[in-house]
Amino acid sequence: MWPRIRKDREREERARRYTDEAMLRADEIMDRVKGRMFSECFTDHGLATRVANAGPKLVLSFELQFLWGFFHEFVQTEEFPTNGYDRIKLHLLHRLVRVHGYELKEATAEANAVEDLFNEDDPLFREISRLGMLSFHAPVDEAMVLILRAIDETGWKDAKDDR
Repeated sequence: MWPRIRKDREREERARRYTDEAMLRADEIMDRVKGRMFSECFTDHGLATRVANAGPKLVLSFELQFLWGFFHEFVQTEEFPTNGYDRIKLHLLHRLVRVHGYELKEATAEANAVEDLFNEDDPLFREISRLGMLSFHAPVDEAMVLILRAIDETGWKDAKDDR
């Protein structure tokens, strides 16, 4: 019995360290990405207007899609007996609850909506999550700016309505 309890505690500790590292790294990259976006807004009136008009819900949607890609790469750094895509969603849930103050039910709905974009092979989702994947390996601080400018070129209204 004691060896099993010890093994369970070791597994729990390993999972806690893994989750803490995921949240720390996500916080760091999102601080950099959002910081760059806001600093660009000070020098680009058009971008500032688009961000202000988009509202926080759209910016959060982009954050979650970006982090899907980031966590996609992160979940490959350690072996666990759970599905990697489920772990991506768990990291998103954790962030929504911890950083954005969501209740679990709301956070689950948001994470499921991001997973739906993945399953639908949405082209905008693919591009946003690809920037997240790249940022895991070498931070792309201008990721949010690139996303917003690309959407502006292809039709801001459509992106706003779809997300």
